[in-house]
Amino acid sequence: MIIVAVAAALVASVAGARPVAAPANRTYAPTTRPEPYTGPRIVVLLVGLEGSGHHFVMDVMKAAGVKCHVYTPQVVIDRPGFDGAYLKWYDAQGPGGTRARYVVHSADSFPEGRVARRVVEIRHPSLTGFKRLNDSRQIDLRLVELRRDPVAAVCSALRRFHAEVGEAGRVASDSLSLIECFLKDVPHTTVCYKAAAADPAALAPALAPALRGIVSEAALLDVLRAPKSPQGHKLVKRTKTSDADCVNRAWLETVLATQRNAC
Repeated sequence: MIIVAVAAALVASVAGARPVAAPANRTYAPTTRPEPYTGPRIVVLLVGLEGSGHHFVMDVMKAAGVKCHVYTPQVVIDRPGFDGAYLKWYDAQGPGGTRARYVVHSADSFPEGRVARRVVEIRHPSLTGFKRLNDSRQIDLRLVELRRDPVAAVCSALRRFHAEVGEAGRVASDSLSLIECFLKDVPHTTVCYKAAAADPAALAPALAPALRGIVSEAALLDVLRAPKSPQGHKLVKRTKTSDADCVNRAWLETVLATQRNAC
C-alpha cells in the first residue's frame, strides 16, 4: 500500500509540474580584430652620454604608460641596409606583429661607449639613418637630448660599469663631439639633468613635445608629483652618489674642460 501511494504521489507531481521552457537560441557577435595601425611611424630617441639620465627618463615614461624599448643593438647599430631593416622591424612591433603606433628607444645611449677589460666598445644608434628616414617622411623622428655635466655623467657610468677612467673619459669626449655635430642642424628638445634633479616636475614640459600623441604632459606630471615619487627620489640619490664617489674627478675635469656644456 505504501509503494502504491508513493507511486501515485510521484505521478501526480509530475502531471502538475510546469513544463520547463527550452533555452532560447543565443546569438553571438562575430569576433572582429582591430584594424592594423597604418598611421605615421613615430620614433623617439634619447641622445646623450651614458650616465646622463636615460634610465631615469625611461622610469618616468613607463610609469606614465609609455612602452619603452630597451637595448636594441640589432636595429640601432649602423649597417648596410639600415633603412629597410629598421622599417621592417618597426612594422612588426605592434599587436599581433603589426605596425606599432610609436617606438621609444629609451636606453640606447648615443653614442654608447663602454670600457670593459681594456677594450673600448663604441656602438650607437644610426642617427644619420634615422634622419634619412625622417627626411623622406617614412618616420616622424623626435630627438630628446639628455644634457648633463659630462664629468658627472662619466662618474655615474664608472660607478656602475667599473671601467678604466682614462678610456671612459676619451670615449665621452669623442661622443660629445659627435652629438654636437649631429644636433646642431636637427630639431630636438633638451632635458637638463641638473634642473630635473632640483625639480623633477620640470621634466614633464621638457619631454612633452617629443611625446606628443603618445602621452600627455599632465600624465607625466601626475607621475612626478605623486607623493614620494620614486622617480624623483632616485634621481636625487643617484646624483649625490655619483658626485661623492667619483675617482679621478680632477683628471676628468681637465680632459673634458672645453666640453662641459651642462645647462
